[in-house]
Amino acid sequence: MFRLVEDSDKSALCIGHISQGRYEAVKSAPDVWHRYRCRFGSLFRDLAAAGIDTYLYSSWDFFDIVSADVLQKIKSDLIANFGCRYVYSMGVFETSRPILQTPLCTDYFDEIIVPQQDDSRLTRNILFRDLLSNVSTVVYDNAEHDPFVQSVLDHARQRNKRLLEV
Repeated sequence: MFRLVEDSDKSALCIGHISQGRYEAVKSAPDVWHRYRCRFGSLFRDLAAAGIDTYLYSSWDFFDIVSADVLQKIKSDLIANFGCRYVYSMGVFETSRPILQTPLCTDYFDEIIVPQQDDSRLTRNILFRDLLSNVSTVVYDNAEHDPFVQSVLDHARQRNKRLLEV
């Protein structure tokens, strides 16, 4: 197992799936788009109040873009108003998960690693087992019933992780 965070009790995994069609539909409805982004902000504030200061992401698709953008925009607010020493976001990308080219993920994360590039024997299951061992909470959106996201959520439940749906 690899250790990614200082304290797993203060860390969350953000995982979900938003199809391009859903993303475009939500974005074209300003009130729905605003509520969705506000829900992320509210979750991040609640997590900061509970001491969560580190966020891990396993891919870079529409869910991650929205989530990481909101986190980046309220990062200084979380530090100033909730007593966080820092708010840290890290992409721990699994090679079979989507990575969109635009916008650049490097603009949103403090650090990005791709562990499977360093260890070709590292399977997706092992990687997600390790990711879950580094967090206490999972922030998710699986409204489209993505089987991969559901699998991660099932493993998180088995490990008694706190699950927060967007």
